[in-house]
Amino acid sequence: MSKLKLLIAFAAGYVAGAAAGRQRYEQIKANARRVAENPRVQSAAQRASDTVAEKAPVVAAAVKDGAVSAAGTVSEKVSEKVGSGSGGDEAEGTAGAAQPPAPPAAPPIS
Repeated sequence: MSKLKLLIAFAAGYVAGAAAGRQRYEQIKANARRVAENPRVQSAAQRASDTVAEKAPVVAAAVKDGAVSAAGTVSEKVSEKVGSGSGGDEAEGTAGAAQPPAPPAAPPIS
């Protein structure tokens, strides 16, 4: 009988806890909705969105310039390593090899 009592107590506690948890979830959800609908929060969100839209092209250009610079540096390092190879035939065989393609241009951010 003690196992049955334990099982019933566990089930009752589970049901009571689930109901309390659901009630708390609904409270949190209502509070979040109230905050999201607040005009001051809406205004701040719009300002943040406008700032991102304004700064995105500048950031994209900086990232593109950095990527082009990094690609150039890598290309130079590869050329130095290939040009200074220990086997003379190796260096001659790769001297006329095509350069790696340039990285693709960053897509415009809108």
